Amino acid sequence: SQMVDRLLERAQPYLSDYLQMKNREEQNALELACQCGHYSLVEMLLTYGASRSSTLAMQLAIISGHNAIVALLMQCQVPMNGGNSRGQTPWHLVCQYNRTDL
Repeated sequence: SQMVDRLLERAQPYLSDYLQMKNREEQNALELACQCGHYSLVEMLLTYGASRSSTLAMQLAIISGHNAIVALLMQCQVPMNGGNSRGQTPWHLVCQYNRTDL
């Protein structure tokens, strides 16, 4: 956690570019952290300005069953109405993956 904090601080001049950079699977750091269930990292990335406009982070957290991250993203007002490439919103995914615990 301290190491990530230091890296984010040192990257400050270019941080918004780094936070939006995509990997081969077309995921940015926030989306990957949400998919893998790294709550503390998600919290840090949001604190340092990761974009809250994409619904992919929310969708990945729902599919992966990371309820605490879903709650955090909802608290941070990540949109719930955008769809993925199949037109599925986060609400569709909640139903598809039977996430009644959400």
